[in-house]
Amino acid sequence: QGNWNATNWMDVGGPCVANWTGVVCNNSLIIELDLKNENLAGTIPSQFGYLTDLNSVKLQGTSLSGSLPSQIASIFDLKKLVLFSNQLTGEFPKQIANLRALTSLRLSTNSFCGDLPENASTIETSETS
Repeated sequence: QGNWNATNWMDVGGPCVANWTGVVCNNSLIIELDLKNENLAGTIPSQFGYLTDLNSVKLQGTSLSGSLPSQIASIFDLKKLVLFSNQLTGEFPKQIANLRALTSLRLSTNSFCGDLPENASTIETSETS
């Protein structure tokens, strides 16, 4: 299994220079993660919020577990968040309501609890990618 907690994501020789599979960059900034079905393991670290230029995250069908870090709300331009078919748990972060650009949110087949953000009625929630 791949290790989600790679230590060189933000390094000079990181994913944009090395052209990592599933990572799309623009001017050395990570703008998309498409790591669906990549057999990742572990939790989504709070440092995920440092990837502030992301506009699309597709991590469905992996083995990610634990809770969704509230720091994900720091990714203001995030339009698509696809996390279905994982082992994620815990309360869904209320801060996600701050993601005004979010148009697609797919979370099924996880064990989240609590309410979705107020703006969830304007977000596409279908199960396909």
